[in-house]
Amino acid sequence: PTAAGTCRRDRNQPHDRPVPEQRVRPRRLPIQTAGMAALSGVPAGNRHPYPRSSMTHVVVRFARHAGLAALFAAAAVLGIASGVLVAYADDLPAISALDDYAPSTITRVYAATGDVLGEFATERRVVVTYDQIAPRLRQAIVAAEDADFNSHVGLSISRIFVTVMRDVFERRLDNPAGASTLTQQLARNLFPIGFEKSLERKVKEAILAIQIEKRYTKPEILTFYCNQIHFGHGTNGVEAAARLYFDKRAADVTLEEAALIAGIIQSPARQSPYVDLSAATRRRNYVLQRMADERFVTPRSEEHTSELQSHSFISY
Repeated sequence: PTAAGTCRRDRNQPHDRPVPEQRVRPRRLPIQTAGMAALSGVPAGNRHPYPRSSMTHVVVRFARHAGLAALFAAAAVLGIASGVLVAYADDLPAISALDDYAPSTITRVYAATGDVLGEFATERRVVVTYDQIAPRLRQAIVAAEDADFNSHVGLSISRIFVTVMRDVFERRLDNPAGASTLTQQLARNLFPIGFEKSLERKVKEAILAIQIEKRYTKPEILTFYCNQIHFGHGTNGVEAAARLYFDKRAADVTLEEAALIAGIIQSPARQSPYVDLSAATRRRNYVLQRMADERFVTPRSEEHTSELQSHSFISY
């Protein structure tokens, strides 16, 4: 017999050497039992199948992998951008040429009495300063062509993204739509990079726009633009346009006249009042609405709006 159930004698061993009995370790019960769940007050159907610490570990791992992927993507984008800059930078003209901006202007022949006998020009242009352009005309151009002009750095990322997505969905990558800012328009009108709709020209235009923004202030860029842009009928610049269409200086145009001049920029061949008065009027009204949207002007009271749409806004 065993001694008090704690040990047993082996038949092969002497009777005075007891052998300890081998005990079996009991099986561990689950930590969360039904009774404990009931005591915790959490219904069994609402408990997550994984412990909270495991879920936290999964979230941390996912965030770590996502962060690494984002870093690799950013590095790839920067690498591509650097390669593009290196590839095209050598072919671009020097922005410093704008320091001595001297575009083609009108040559006039005067009589001894001071009267103008004739004018000769390949580009009818009269260069003016920023202060010689009416504020309402500057506002009309910005509202019609580039509402974010005073906040971007030469490129409008949101407009580029929307345009690229539209080009992808409409399958017109070989003929991309325009998303140019006012500075980009200035770049392609000042420098010989061409006007064709191609990816190469867009890249060069973007690089030049960024360089222009880095070197010049917003008023200087807007002044370059107002003196350079084409307004139809051989006329360039807002001063020559104001004299052609309204026989007055750019500093003296009214709100409606400023909106009409700004509306011509989109397509001088079609929006000129000498070509299509109805199209010019529709475009002018669009510019007035854009000025109201950008809070450059405010609508008049309702009793005046029924008179004529072109007079339905007043300047601040």
